[in-house]
Amino acid sequence: MAQTLTVQQRNALFAQATRQNIQGLTRKSVKQGGSTLTFEIPKARLLSKVWLEIDAKLKVKKGTSETTEIATDKLTPYQMIRRLSIDLNNGWSPYVIDGKSFAILSSIRQDCHTVFPQAEDETGYCYCPKKITASAEGTSLHMHTVFELPVTLNDRDPIGIILAQSPETLIEVKVDFETENNMITMPDGWSVEVEAITVQPTTETFSIPAVTEAMPDISVIKLVTSRTEAFTGNGQNVIDLVTGTIYRKLAFLIEDMDGNPFSDEDITSNIDIIFNTADVNYSVPANLLRHKNELAFGNRLPKGVYVFDFSDNGVPNYGGTRDYIDTTKLTMFQLRFNSNKAGRIRTISETLARLV
Repeated sequence: MAQTLTVQQRNALFAQATRQNIQGLTRKSVKQGGSTLTFEIPKARLLSKVWLEIDAKLKVKKGTSETTEIATDKLTPYQMIRRLSIDLNNGWSPYVIDGKSFAILSSIRQDCHTVFPQAEDETGYCYCPKKITASAEGTSLHMHTVFELPVTLNDRDPIGIILAQSPETLIEVKVDFETENNMITMPDGWSVEVEAITVQPTTETFSIPAVTEAMPDISVIKLVTSRTEAFTGNGQNVIDLVTGTIYRKLAFLIEDMDGNPFSDEDITSNIDIIFNTADVNYSVPANLLRHKNELAFGNRLPKGVYVFDFSDNGVPNYGGTRDYIDTTKLTMFQLRFNSNKAGRIRTISETLARLV
């Protein structure tokens, strides 16, 4: 009788029987906002990760505004991406996310400071000046960042890996850019002109093992999504979360209706996660959740950002399944908090689903 291998045994065999490949693809560029770039992933090996290195050269004009300088924040260089997706032709999309949400999700790791802009090195992982200057004739603005899009759980566990080496499989990466005037948050009268935005994709793939027992489980797919909705405030706010998948990470950015992030004091109750209207496994004060995130990830997250990381058993993203939330068994899954004003909440989730 053939031996049934556990997931851990298959992963161990896979690590012994495969080989990493990192391949840069052809870069593309746009010269106007509202554009879309599409990259087709080669039909080779098992896809585990895509990197997108994005370099933007803009020109900022102040027009009729008297303001000539504004400060940037930790999410500024990511704001130019309206939508980012990895699409499979079987109907699944492992990534459907906007730029700001991607930055928040990427910060759920140890030593997350690299994800946020550094003003000292224009060639670094993420660069954005501390202040943006505008002039009547237009002042050059350079921003640069790298989008790391793993389709597996992490660099150790190949769960979620995608079989690219199949004639029936089509994998596309699409980058939708914001219109010029939405690429940065500007005072009235300012405008932005795109000189050039270049995207350099690179893939990480692994060779297909010759031994069947070493093939990882490709029936599980990781789904990364974000969505935004408004809440009325001045009391209790209940946000319905999508059910039907297994949650590994849940993050959210809370802002007022003008786009200014909430402070901890604007949330006047604990932040609750509710299962089936009655079970509340998590009921955490906002400031304590922020401190917990800072300790786990090694950096203060952007203002208004709160994270529940169910994949952390001591090391973010490398824990076991102990705290995963299986919402396939729930009829209702909600986030609840009180606030003293209205606003909107951007919810970012990383979940697992099984391919049918």
